[in-house]
Amino acid sequence: MVLVDLIYRLSLLFVLIVLAGFVSQKFDRQKPIGKILQGLLFGAAALMGMLYPFILTEGIIFDGRSIAISLCALFFGPVSGALSATIALIYRLYLGGDGVFMGVGVITTSYLVGLFFYYRNNIKVRIKLSNIELFSMGFIIHFIMLALMITLPDNTISNEFFLVALSIVGVYPILTMLTGKILLDQFLNQSYLEEITRSEKLLRTTLNSIGDAVITTDITGLVKNINPVAEKLLGWHEADIKERPLEEIFKIMDENTRSRLENPVQEVLDKNKVVVLGNNTVLVSKTGDEIPIATSGAPIRNENNDISGVVLVFRDQSAEREALNKLKELSELQNAILENASYGLIATTPEGIINVFNPAAEHMLGYKAHEVIGKHSPRLFHVPEEVMERAKILSQELNINISPGIDVFTARTKFGLTDEFEWTFVHKNGNRFPVQLSITAFYNEEGVITGYLAIAIDITERKKAEQELLKFKMGIDKTTDAIFITDLDGVIQYVNPAFQFTYGFSTGEVIGKTPRILKSGSVNDQTYKKIWERLLQGKTVTGEIINRTKDGRLITIEGSNNPIFNNTGKMIGFMGIHRDITDKKKMVNDLLEAKDAAEKANQLKSEFLAQMSHEIRSPINAILNFTTLIEDELKDSAGDDLVSCFMGIDSASKRVIRTIDSILNMSELQLGTYEISKRIIDIGEMLKNLEMEYSKLVSYKSLEFILSVHSDENIIIADDYAVNQIFVNLIDNAVKYTENGFIRIDIMKSDRGESVVSIQDSGKGISKEYLPYLFEPFSQEEHGYTRKFEGNGLGMSLVKKYCDLINAEITVESELNEGTKFTLIFNRSKK
Repeated sequence: MVLVDLIYRLSLLFVLIVLAGFVSQKFDRQKPIGKILQGLLFGAAALMGMLYPFILTEGIIFDGRSIAISLCALFFGPVSGALSATIALIYRLYLGGDGVFMGVGVITTSYLVGLFFYYRNNIKVRIKLSNIELFSMGFIIHFIMLALMITLPDNTISNEFFLVALSIVGVYPILTMLTGKILLDQFLNQSYLEEITRSEKLLRTTLNSIGDAVITTDITGLVKNINPVAEKLLGWHEADIKERPLEEIFKIMDENTRSRLENPVQEVLDKNKVVVLGNNTVLVSKTGDEIPIATSGAPIRNENNDISGVVLVFRDQSAEREALNKLKELSELQNAILENASYGLIATTPEGIINVFNPAAEHMLGYKAHEVIGKHSPRLFHVPEEVMERAKILSQELNINISPGIDVFTARTKFGLTDEFEWTFVHKNGNRFPVQLSITAFYNEEGVITGYLAIAIDITERKKAEQELLKFKMGIDKTTDAIFITDLDGVIQYVNPAFQFTYGFSTGEVIGKTPRILKSGSVNDQTYKKIWERLLQGKTVTGEIINRTKDGRLITIEGSNNPIFNNTGKMIGFMGIHRDITDKKKMVNDLLEAKDAAEKANQLKSEFLAQMSHEIRSPINAILNFTTLIEDELKDSAGDDLVSCFMGIDSASKRVIRTIDSILNMSELQLGTYEISKRIIDIGEMLKNLEMEYSKLVSYKSLEFILSVHSDENIIIADDYAVNQIFVNLIDNAVKYTENGFIRIDIMKSDRGESVVSIQDSGKGISKEYLPYLFEPFSQEEHGYTRKFEGNGLGMSLVKKYCDLINAEITVESELNEGTKFTLIFNRSKK
């Protein structure tokens, strides 16, 4: 009875779990609301099991919560499973008793094992679980449940306990498998329904997108679907005729006999193939209107290739019928048309054998009529590859197999459709050319096709014209010049994108207007009148003019207005080509103003520097002269302090003169006004003279000055002043920045025979951070009034500029507090 009691108490749980399938139909299990509802439902199922459990002893109960929680985690994922497990866990803790630890373990195990199988089977993507997998999951959970019984008190072990244990491992896994199977079937059914719904939507969208009228029926002829085109032709709404017999709403008759035609559905079912009604079919709409139609019916087959219904496709042929009637009325003119037509007319029999070949066709293809009539089909003139490709396209379009023969040209006409297509014809001599080919079927009074007529137009020139026109348009569209075209009255017919960009008007705002919309008011009417008169005379007008944009800006335009002539020389319109040069004009004006300002500033600067040079040099030279005179008078009685004063005066005066010279020299070099005067220079002699010039200062600072000449010939051709200034500035810096030690100058030859001079000192050196800025104007490593060494920062900049001027190379090597070495390489001179 214990086993029966356990199974009975699981029945309510079983019913609640099955309800989960119905919840899935209303709420998507992948969305949060669906996950929460499933978690609550399965949690309620577990709760109901614990409310009506099988009680082994006080505080030890058995129910179906393990089944509910594991299946919830398996089918609905971690969120739903965790929610159901939480509900069961809270209530089990609330019940308490000796079995509370076992109960908590069972709830946790059920959730984790269910979640393991959820991820193992990737249930989010596919629902494909076998009975063995469901049984295995149930067995694992309840085997663990059985193992958890060891947590129960020893006094609970009894015969009934062993009977419960047998039910747990024997019955619960089977119930897990059966319940899971029901849930799985519900999911599969729901998946199938969703797929069917998607297929129906796709079918409806496709049906509504078809340009022809479409009706579908079942095998009994009851209407299932019609599209909007069919609704319009029939005069019925789909909702009013669904499940009604087709013959009640699709009334057709023979246009000639006025007799009612049979329902085409039955004919399709009897013949088990596509059926095409004759071209003399008339549809009688709900309002009584008679509409000539082209109709075809085809069987609908299911996956087993059995017929499950019929689809009718028809369309209004009123226009085509009218054209056919007119063609019949004009049949007496056929011969005249054939003989005098400028385009090729080729008629064939129903089998595709040529029976008419007019003179234009002879001229077009190079064959005489007697060479092709009764002997060949039009395939003689076609490219085989094109025919085969067209056959594939038509087979897909018409849903029937089209062979690459005469059917390629006539298939559409058999369905009452026009066939107009561009083909490549092959001349008798092998030359190929494009044609526009239009094919029409001939019918007798019984609606039987008696032949076909092909109208071929050689479109070679049209294609060339299209290509030229395309190139012309692409060129106009891509140009940055604003272009517009008008008719003879000056009404704008076309503007290119650049016109819209330049003037701000959209195409719609200018088409149909005249160029007067661009008038700025800055040009008098007489000027416009003269422009118009010249254009009417067929002359091109060029020049600059001020126009106004859409937003009111005035812009300067450089362009031309040109008459347009056709092939016969007749004037047919005008074309304007405009280029906005507003910015260009402004730039030119700005440059001219800047040039004038620069020239004035340069002149002012030159005058200022010349004046300042005179004003400063004159008193400084007077100071030097008088100082020298006083020094000579007192040289026998002057003490060390007085000698030091004289040297200070001499040094300061020369510093001022050097500063003036540096500024003037830099000004000349920057302005490009320095004139190079090349001559033969003996750099050895020049450096010896400089050695003597600096001997007094070097001796005063107790420095060792070494001049070493390692070459017999030290002649270069260069500007004497530039070379002298290079050496003076480098030696001057070496003396200034060397407190003790030496200054060494070496004159040598390079491997290539170039004259090389190195000037090395043991002074304070240059930091690596400052080396990149060494040759910049007014650049010094130490700044401010507290700097240790005097100077204006122009010396090294002048050295670099003079080196560039005479095409000499200068390099520098230096370490802070380790001294500096400059190396100069002069171009080898030729005597």
